[in-house]
Amino acid sequence: MLSRSLQDWEDNFDRAIRSIDATKRSKAGAFLPIIPPHGEWEDFLTGIKSGWNTWQYDLYRYPACLVILYDGLAFYEYYDGTFWPYFANAVSGIAEAPSANRQTDINAAFLEAAQKFLLRLMPRGKGTDFVGSAVYHIGIPLSLWDGLLVICEWAAWREDWKALSDAEWDDAIQKRAGSRRRLTQFLTGNRESASSFVQEMLDARYVLTRDQSLSITDIAQASILRQEYFDEVPETADFLRPQNPDSLFQDRAKLIWNDQKQKLSVYLPAVVLDRLPAVWQIGQRTQKATSGPDELVLNALAFNKRLMVRLDSGQHSEVQLLRGPEPWGLFDLEAGGRLTNSDRDELPLKSYALLSPEPITIVSLEGFAREENPENEPIELSDGTTCYVTRLWPTGKYAQIILKESLIKYPHGRHPCVISLSL
Repeated sequence: MLSRSLQDWEDNFDRAIRSIDATKRSKAGAFLPIIPPHGEWEDFLTGIKSGWNTWQYDLYRYPACLVILYDGLAFYEYYDGTFWPYFANAVSGIAEAPSANRQTDINAAFLEAAQKFLLRLMPRGKGTDFVGSAVYHIGIPLSLWDGLLVICEWAAWREDWKALSDAEWDDAIQKRAGSRRRLTQFLTGNRESASSFVQEMLDARYVLTRDQSLSITDIAQASILRQEYFDEVPETADFLRPQNPDSLFQDRAKLIWNDQKQKLSVYLPAVVLDRLPAVWQIGQRTQKATSGPDELVLNALAFNKRLMVRLDSGQHSEVQLLRGPEPWGLFDLEAGGRLTNSDRDELPLKSYALLSPEPITIVSLEGFAREENPENEPIELSDGTTCYVTRLWPTGKYAQIILKESLIKYPHGRHPCVISLSL
């Protein structure tokens, strides 16, 4: 596939932005639908890297690209307000933040671009909160989506949630959003938009629980729900179809740990006949697609922060981005060995397997069976490599494991990681 020039991207993004009514562009989350899906996003970043040597000397040349770059980074890469290392990596491949003066220049170009397209900019002191503005444009970043699910769970049983006063709404959000400061700010400062997000999730849950034939692809196409929310946070399906969440993933790839055969694989969904022949690709591994479900065994190659699964069929390519088990992964043994989202404040009380390529320092372990489940048990994967597994079988109504260090829960620092489980 031929790579597109920055001018091609500019033209496409300019049309996409202008297709949104000018009166609606200032609303929170208005740009979420036009952020490129992950495969196209990666192609866009490739185009930026190849053209940055020229663009950096004329920052005002591609205003639509600059807006989408800021907003896309807010959607895909937002963690605790950190922005510039991700920006630098996007344009140059090196995650080294530019100088303060250079940041000011780039922000000035973004400011002018946002004003050109009549976008709302969030104030901060006497200036502009540029990261906050980008987050406002796209609504809920991937990293905060699990927090929104907590609010949706609350709204599912609190039937009068829409009738709450603003003070009651703010109090409810602050109690449930925890330490997610920007999520709290978005939900309390933009109640109308936030309520529409929550209501859409409740509506999707209603539809999916009553029509078991629908998949997440069906519902994502009918709403502003991003496919990445499902890929990155599998618990989205738990909310949308509590009785049988795995049924929503039949047409999506997913990372699976087989505890009996001791292998890490990516489940590959069936491909419709009119798209065959086609090829699955994960990193350097390829495999022919079939009309039935299949798997691609990765084993040690699975230990990455993200796994990009690409399906190439003729001139059409489809990309799915899966969360990976780096530096460790927690696999739900009661959900077919599916990788779970260990960033959650609290997980369902179920049986899990904690896998890592190196032994993990476990500070404390309570509420789990210990005698027959040693910590960091070395096992040989089906490809002959070694990894370490700690099987977690809860014995009561509450359990907790504390790991010495984690780069998953806190990507910008090493801190103790507490995983709590309860009924």
